[in-house]
Amino acid sequence: MCTKKRDLTISDTLLELPLESSSQLFQNLLFYSLFQSTEKDHQILDLLLSLAFSNRVDHIGGGFFNPQHSLNQDTIDYSKSLSENAQMLKLFTDASGHFFDGNFSVPAINSAQWIIDHLQGETGAFYQAVESGNSSNYYHLEYKQIKNYLDKDAFIAFASAFDLNIDKPITRLCRARTYQQIAEHTGMHIKQVPLALESGRQQLQLVRQLKPTPPIKQKVHGGNNSKIISALFNAARQFNRDDFATAALSALGAIRPIEPVSASDHLLLIDALLTKLQYQWHDPDYQWLLQTAFGLMSDFGQADVVLAITEADLDSALANLTSLYALSSNSDLLALLENVDANPQANPSWINHFSTQHTIIIRGSKYESAYWHQQLATGFKPNNHVFAIPNNCSGPDGNKFPKADSPQATSCGLNVQQNYYSLDKLLNDFA
Repeated sequence: MCTKKRDLTISDTLLELPLESSSQLFQNLLFYSLFQSTEKDHQILDLLLSLAFSNRVDHIGGGFFNPQHSLNQDTIDYSKSLSENAQMLKLFTDASGHFFDGNFSVPAINSAQWIIDHLQGETGAFYQAVESGNSSNYYHLEYKQIKNYLDKDAFIAFASAFDLNIDKPITRLCRARTYQQIAEHTGMHIKQVPLALESGRQQLQLVRQLKPTPPIKQKVHGGNNSKIISALFNAARQFNRDDFATAALSALGAIRPIEPVSASDHLLLIDALLTKLQYQWHDPDYQWLLQTAFGLMSDFGQADVVLAITEADLDSALANLTSLYALSSNSDLLALLENVDANPQANPSWINHFSTQHTIIIRGSKYESAYWHQQLATGFKPNNHVFAIPNNCSGPDGNKFPKADSPQATSCGLNVQQNYYSLDKLLNDFA
């Protein structure tokens, strides 16, 4: 449990914000780190580690708790919402892809699995939340209980990692030490530490399974399902987990009858479909994507769309629409993008979306296009939207992106199209 009294830091301030706001700020910091010096990159890493170690992460079961917001400080909010878990899963997956740090990949993988196990319904769609309810007993642990359930190595590592003390009550766990610090504190070999922690986590998961589970808010929201679908495809690509993609595909099929209502819902579905097409191309999904985009532009005025982009995740929305224009060459989309670019509220000074965004379309055999895709799409590269379209698929435009006997890649911008025929040159420029 986090009980130390200390002066507030930047990380403390960020962690006091609502989860949705803080996760977006952390995401902006992660994006910002791509353009900074090594020293500032380390500072951003430290801030993100403060979140990964905090009690917002369920270090045993996976998933992310909502922050405490009750006026009664003795009451802890144990709820976990789909929307906020989707945002945090994306953040931790991206952080893992940038820093290649197990402190991000482990909670990301565990949380993706928790979301699938606990929030995915029989239809494939995801429910809104696990409610706080009377969940304190489900999450409550005692020092003696942990010591009795864990084997020797797991307990030593766990007690050091979470600074467990028999005199301290345990509510929500908070990491106190890194893997290296745990090794130094316990005398364990550094390679043994994550294995011992994972063993302890799994043993304590079994303890939870003996207790009544918290109530689930069994309501399906199309926009929030789009968020988690996108996050799961992103995690599937980063961690090579086909089971995450299978769960996302199931949810995508389940929400297809749900028509997007607001401009924001349209943008979220566009994001989900584009993320899916980057994971694996499918012609019918591309047609669905076009339908959604045309619905966005026909049902809402440009001012409403610009407002929705400004209020939502601006960066991914702009990147998505830029890629969609590169794929479709639709003139209405170009007009919309130019309108957004001209809006000072929707154009942060620290990033020029239109000059840094690269939409890369690879054509060739199924094997070769997949290989190129793997080389280009590994890690955290938010400026690269890479689509591998094998020859057995029609693709977006047969004249602009023709089938190729030998692998061919095209990098598209808003106004410029340049062909790359050399794999080495493509990797040098974009990987």
